[in-house]
Amino acid sequence: MTDNIPKRQHYTPQFYLRQFATPRNNEHYIWCYDKSNGNIFNPSVKNIGVENWFYDKKLQGECVFERALSILEGHYSEIYRIIREKPISSLTREEKQLFVELVYLQDTRTRKARDNMIKVKEEVINSEDFQDWFQETFPGMTIEEQLEDIKRNIQLSEMFNIEIKDNKPKFSETLDRIMEFDLFLLINDIRTTGAAFFTSDHPNCHYSLSEEIDMKILFPITPELCLMFTNDKGWETMHPSHNTVINKKFVQVANERTVEKAYRFVFSKTNDFRFVERVLEKKID
Repeated sequence: MTDNIPKRQHYTPQFYLRQFATPRNNEHYIWCYDKSNGNIFNPSVKNIGVENWFYDKKLQGECVFERALSILEGHYSEIYRIIREKPISSLTREEKQLFVELVYLQDTRTRKARDNMIKVKEEVINSEDFQDWFQETFPGMTIEEQLEDIKRNIQLSEMFNIEIKDNKPKFSETLDRIMEFDLFLLINDIRTTGAAFFTSDHPNCHYSLSEEIDMKILFPITPELCLMFTNDKGWETMHPSHNTVINKKFVQVANERTVEKAYRFVFSKTNDFRFVERVLEKKID
């Protein structure tokens, strides 16, 4: 690795986590719920959503994917500025593209995405057809050694075949499809709903009532605001400004999806995780 590539890399950006954190003694502290054991703790955002060498290893002297991500993370503040200054309906195509890039990359950069891809590769490797081919092609290597090598070396830039061009992800078919979705800013008046948005170590969540219609991609950006991409045209008819005040039920639906999609940690501005515990208990039942 080159000296100027950070050893500790955040798969959940600090700038993003600070929106759900409380400043104290020149640090920002966020409340966390650990799904694996039910522990609740209050770390600095510097120490959560981070691992050593999470992304690329040395590649011709550069950590290419991480460099591109760091540039995109610098645009997070631009997104928050845009939201403060104009309604979502008046975004230029270039501004919307920035939103799409960030939401897409955040969805693919997390520990959950990484582990899911490893599971897919494990299933392929453990298939009978692959094992026959592997033994013929690599007679001096075992399947177990191949799996361990994948777990050590798999990188997001390889996993998702994201091509970096001009320090930005080159648009793929997936990103083009999301660009066709309508974008809304969901506004949560906590005084009315009594509930803030949670986020997690895998902050994007998507769901639909069918494969083709009513798809929603939710991305909480503060306890009071959440981005939503959808192909449900009824939303645009009902909310032409694309800035939409939502009710308590929708906040609960969004938070339930956030808890379900979290890999391990659910994040909040407060230490009240009773809703999270109810969601997890319901899943067990």
